[in-house]
Amino acid sequence: MQAEPRRRMLLGAYITYAYGHHPAAWRHPGSEGAAPSSLSHYAALASTAEEGLLDFLFLADTPSVFNDERHGRSARVVGLEPLTLLSALAPLTRDIGLLATVSTSFSEPYNVARQFASLDHLSGGRAGWNIVTSSKEAAAASFGRPGLPAHAERYARAEEFVEVVCALWESWHPDAFVRDRETGRYYRPEARRPVSFHGRHVSAFGELNVEPPPQGRPVLVQAGASGPGLRLGARWADLIFTSASDLTKARHYKSALDAAMRQVGRKVPGPLVLPGVSIYGAETLAAAERRFAELNDLVHPEHALSMLSDQLGTDVTGFPSNQPLPTELPLSNGNLSKRAHILEIVRDEPNLTLEALSRRIAAARSHLVLIGSWDSVTDTLVEWFQSGVCDGFNLMPPVLPFDLEGVVAEIVPRLQRRGVFATSSPDGPLRRRLLTSLTNTSALTNTSL
Repeated sequence: MQAEPRRRMLLGAYITYAYGHHPAAWRHPGSEGAAPSSLSHYAALASTAEEGLLDFLFLADTPSVFNDERHGRSARVVGLEPLTLLSALAPLTRDIGLLATVSTSFSEPYNVARQFASLDHLSGGRAGWNIVTSSKEAAAASFGRPGLPAHAERYARAEEFVEVVCALWESWHPDAFVRDRETGRYYRPEARRPVSFHGRHVSAFGELNVEPPPQGRPVLVQAGASGPGLRLGARWADLIFTSASDLTKARHYKSALDAAMRQVGRKVPGPLVLPGVSIYGAETLAAAERRFAELNDLVHPEHALSMLSDQLGTDVTGFPSNQPLPTELPLSNGNLSKRAHILEIVRDEPNLTLEALSRRIAAARSHLVLIGSWDSVTDTLVEWFQSGVCDGFNLMPPVLPFDLEGVVAEIVPRLQRRGVFATSSPDGPLRRRLLTSLTNTSALTNTSL
């Protein structure tokens, strides 16, 4: 009897912040050599990720100065524009996927379609678009807007936006460009598929002025966990990034996603789900706990409170730091799912002080934090994966390059020995790489998920 094919865990490297995801990473010696505007730094991170057979590099983005702190203590105020950086990394990498964030609130479908089609060509079919609607009021100010549109309006625009972008990627038949020198025919006129879309939020007419992307459609990624965000991901996403700090929350999210898939009429298999995880690993639990404590001690209290305010969408710096945060706060138009997660922590732990809460959120911004020996961390990753709540993880290294190197040297070999991670890089474009994660079969074709 033939054995059932085994799924392969996906791992990505979330490398947006040059020094690492911990807010004090820039002060830590493990981030030595990091620089937010250095191509060589990001090229070295990409090389490490490819050495570890990771599936993709991921760059988040906020089109404004990241004002989660205004006292000069944050290293996240400057960085590089994601698509520009990934285009520079494309010829410096071989196999790894290149995922960039672009907001639907401050872009137009035609621009986004041609940008990602171009990246897909430059990378040989490794591009992916992380679809966001933006949750920072500062982003609206960057574009001269009086403020963010209402949450529901942002997602209504996003639904139309993605539909138009996908149509533009298909606005030429795949074999439209014959380039026949003898007949003088460069393309087949009948292969044009002009888009004609006039919606409430976006409109587009005509064809894309870039050839069809090598993948047909670059990989679509989504991360919102509110009701509208879930529906957007359930309808369009190939990958979904989630924040789940424990298995119970991960199961609840998976159930909510399954319900959203039924609501939009999507059949299984649905999007691949990857929670974010920050790993503080060492040879022993005691050593890992010491390292976590040392990093947290480097976070200035002002910075931690400012980060918490940013996550909540409400300024809490005036509240007493030695008392619990009130659960009744002014309404926010920002990131509703992260706000809900933080308020759930406050309700579940009524004696947790504001200072302790702010330090906890600063460490990984509501994502999973694993502190322990390399073996115990591996056990937890495998437990989550084999339980079916996720298809892998979006790695959020606390300190770069130190913690990415640690995962590649210590975690990846352990996952390989457990038989849940790749031992060689799959051939072909990123979409095929995702497909081959579903089973051990390597003969899957380059089609949409």
